[in-house]
Formats: sequence, C-alpha cells, structure tokens
Amino acid sequence: MTELVVIDEPARREMLLLALRRLMDGLFGDLLSREDVANVLVLPPLRGRGTCRVLVKNGPSPEFVRDADPDQVRRFLAYVAGFQRKELRRDRPTLDVTLPETGERIHADIEPVTTGPACSIRKPYRGRITLDDWVLSGAATTLQARLIRRLIDGRRTVVIAGDVDTGKTTLLRACLEETAFLTGLPAVLQDPYEFEPPCPHAYAMVADPWADPPVTLETLVANALRVPMTHLVLGEVRRAEARQMVVGWTTGHPGLCTVHAGSAWDALDRIAQMVGLGGVAMDALQMRWIAKAVHAVVHLARDHTGRRFVNEIVQVERFDPDRGFVLRPLGVGNLTVEVSMQSNGNARRGLALALVLAWTAMPAHAQVIANLGAELLSWQAVFDTNFVPIAVTAGLLLALVAAMFSRIAGVVVFVFTVAGAAAYGARDAIIALAGG
Repeated sequence: MTELVVIDEPARREMLLLALRRLMDGLFGDLLSREDVANVLVLPPLRGRGTCRVLVKNGPSPEFVRDADPDQVRRFLAYVAGFQRKELRRDRPTLDVTLPETGERIHADIEPVTTGPACSIRKPYRGRITLDDWVLSGAATTLQARLIRRLIDGRRTVVIAGDVDTGKTTLLRACLEETAFLTGLPAVLQDPYEFEPPCPHAYAMVADPWADPPVTLETLVANALRVPMTHLVLGEVRRAEARQMVVGWTTGHPGLCTVHAGSAWDALDRIAQMVGLGGVAMDALQMRWIAKAVHAVVHLARDHTGRRFVNEIVQVERFDPDRGFVLRPLGVGNLTVEVSMQSNGNARRGLALALVLAWTAMPAHAQVIANLGAELLSWQAVFDTNFVPIAVTAGLLLALVAAMFSRIAGVVVFVFTVAGAAAYGARDAIIALAGG
C-alpha cells in the first residue's frame, strides 16, 4: 500500500517557488538579469498569430526581444497563481502577485480579457537613492532639493505627481531617506508592493485586493490612523483611499504620496476626484480641506530624450470657488536660472565692490548709494544666501547712471530693478514660508 505523504504549507510554497523560479529563469532570466531592464512584458498573440511577444521597457519606448510559446507562458502563470493559492480561469482572468525574497511584481491576464496569456514583470529597485543623488544625476537642481528638504523638515505634506515612468516612486524613496523619516515612525502603505522602506522604524503594510475579504489601501489607511505614527506615506493613490488619506493629513500626520497627473494643478484635481469616489459630495468645503491637507506638489516630467527631471514645485495656498486651487511656484524646473556664489562673504564683497564703483562714479549721491547697499544686504537675508541676484547690482548701477541724466529715469530704472529682484528671489523667499 502506498504511503500518503503530507506536505505542510511552508514546504509546499518552497517547492512551488523553486519550480516558479526555474520557469521564470528559463523564459526571462537573461532579461531580468540585465541592469538596464526594469520591466519585462509578455504581450498576447495577435489575432491570426500563434506566439506571444516578449518586450523590455526601461524608458519611454519598449524594445521587442523575441517571441514566446503561449503554452509556456500559460504554464508559468499557472505556477504564479498556484503559489498564491489562486487560480487563473475565464471567470477570474486577472492576477497580481509579488514574489517573496526577490520582490518581482507580476501582473497576469488571460482570456477572455486578452487574446492569450499576457503578463508584466516589474523588477524591484534594490539600491538606495537620496535627494543628493537626484541633484548629481541632473534630475533636480540644488535649489529644488533644498526646497523639498525644507518641506519635509517643516512637517509639510508633499504630493509627488507626474505621468507614467517619470520617477515618482523613486523620488518618494529618496524623500524617505531624509532624517525626519529615518528617525520617525512613518506608516508606509503600498498597493501593490514596490519597495522596501529605508526607514528603520517604518510601519509598513501592503494591500491585498484579491484576498477574501479584500484588504484595500483604504482599509490600511484607516488602520494606520490607529497607530502612533509620525507620518502617513502612500506609495500611490488611485482610488477612494484618498478620502482617508486627506483625513489623516489634516489630523496631525504629514506625509507623502504619488499621483498620476500631468501637472501640479491636475494632481490636486485628481485627488479631489478620488475623494469623491468614496461617496463624498465634492463641494467647496471638501475642496478647502484638500487644500489644507496638501502643502506642496512636486511635479515630475520627461524631456524628449527620456530624461526624468523635477519640472516644478508649487505651494498650495487655498481653494477659491471661482479660481480653483490657488498655487504659488516654489521652483520652475529646467527654466530656473540659478546664480551660485561661493559663500555669503563672497556675495557681500561683490555687492560692496559694485557700490564702491557706483559711489566713485557719482560721489554726490554717496548717502543714497549707502542706503541702497544696506537695503540690498537686508534683502539677502530674505533670499537664500547662496543665490544672490547679480542682476540687482547691475540694475542699481544702471539706475545710478540714469540718475546722472534724469532723476525720474533713475527712479524708474530702480523700481524695475527692485521688481525684477523680487520676481527672481521670490522662489527662495517662499522657502521661509514653506518652512514656517
């Protein structure tokens, strides 16, 4: 008589995972091992063709690699489903799975929602990245990194927005490397799992919408509000969990999230739309609460070469029923012109030299020049000390020269110089508002 062998659950999962790994390595191992590949996709057969198509994607354009046998792909997906004690069949044609240990995220579809087996395999990023790395890579300017740090240190809530594949999650991970998160107790919620939080005391949770009953991100946010956390962080907001998120952010739990949106304004409208999915009537009161919950939006974009960069950083001031969300720019991305001085001392010496030259050219107005110099140095305390508007000095000299011919002309040039300096320095002046 054959003896019945009982395999316990850990052993079953280990055996399935081993078989799954072998299948995945045989089908996609060469692609998943490439450093330049973040996503491997299997497209279903085209009507009239019998093979699946394997592509890789790590930028705006996919790259076709080869064809694949649909039966092998289907077998691989069956193991993926079996590993999670689930099934892929006609009445359940979709599946999402995150593999243990290595963390690949697999989304699978079969007939009837596709013409054949299809899947997406996303590799997790294993390294660590900081805001300084963003600056070194050219994806952010020094000023933009400083702005984001000021917002985080000031316990401000920041929404990271952008289109697909613009680096939203990458920037969120970089923000989590900041001291406020590393020394705090942030609740980090994801759906699906994308990264391991770098924070040593992160209260990390992952949603499982396929569980019975489903564990949604909205449920996780509600659970996190019962924890004495310091920050509320959502990997990505897509649905009605935005309502609970706004509640958490307005009750003393600042944080971060990512949103798919084409601009900073669109990001706030998108959040409002998702709050409305929770059955909330989006009247002016609810919109004001969103404006109160979100302090700033960082919008990311890609240029024509596929390079990611911080496009703009805006501060959310309020919601106006007639104008919508009222925003003030904290940065202007690639259009920002920054003049960096070596130190505060160098800046003062440069201004002093310009004033001496101006005094030499016009000794009769020495007192006026001295007063203007003192005023400029007081402005410098408002502006960031490492970004002194050199144009102010040039404008001052021009005003003095103009005054030699006409007092009115000198005053006009000076007024325009002050207005230009204010516009130039407004970015840095707002840092103080954002931090205070």
